[in-house]
Order: sequence, then structure tokens, then C-alpha cells
Amino acid sequence: MSTVEEAVGDVEGLHSKIMRKKCVESKNEKITGTFQQNHHNQVDVMQENLHALQSTQQDFTRSLLSGIGGWTETQSRGIYDMQVIVDGIQSSVHNWCVHQESLLKERLLLNQSTLKDMKTSSNSFQTEFSTSSDSLLATSIV
Repeated sequence: MSTVEEAVGDVEGLHSKIMRKKCVESKNEKITGTFQQNHHNQVDVMQENLHALQSTQQDFTRSLLSGIGGWTETQSRGIYDMQVIVDGIQSSVHNWCVHQESLLKERLLLNQSTLKDMKTSSNSFQTEFSTSSDSLLATSIV
């Protein structure tokens, strides 16, 4: 009987082992199913977040480019306005220099003319003085 009891004990142990194995496999299936569902949900959330980030980044980039474009346009207008002012100043300075040069030439011609007149006057005076002094000298000798 010990062999039969042993065989029955082995069969009962085997059944017990099979039941434990089924229980472990069942738990593993539930855990695997829960993990897969959670993983799937997390991947979906991550994809949604990535799409939202991409959309936000694109909007930001468009806004930044628009802002830079507007700033660049404003700066270009400012540079153009400054160039117009500088051109006006250059033109005014040029005109002033031409006018000053003209005035200096007129003054130079006037000074040259005055100098010539003074030289003529001086020569005339010297001639007259010379004639007067010769005449005085001749009168005083007599």
C-alpha cells in the first residue's frame, strides 16, 4: 500500500503543482495585460504631448520669425531714414563749402585788386613824393 499511497501522494502533489502553476500563469497574464494597457496609455499620452510640443514649437518659431522680420523691417526703415538725413547733411555741407570757396575767391580777388590799387597808389605817391622832394631840394638850393 505504500506504493499506492506514494503514487496518490505524487499525483496530488502534481495536481497541486499544476494548480499553483496555473495560478502563477493567471497572475502573470493579468499583470502582463495591465502592463500592456498602461504602456499603451502612456505611449498615447506621450504622443499627444509630443504633438502639442511640436505645435507649440512651430507657433513659437513662426511668431519669432514674424517678430524678427518686423524688427528687421523697422531697422531697415530706420537705416534708410538715417541715410536720407546723412545725405542731406552731406549735401548741405557741400553747398556750404562751395559757397565759402566762392566767398574766399571773391575776397581774394578783392584783396588782390586792393593790393594792386595800393601798389599803384604807392607808386604814384612815390613818384609824386620824388618829384616834390626834387622840387623842394632844387628850391632850397637856390
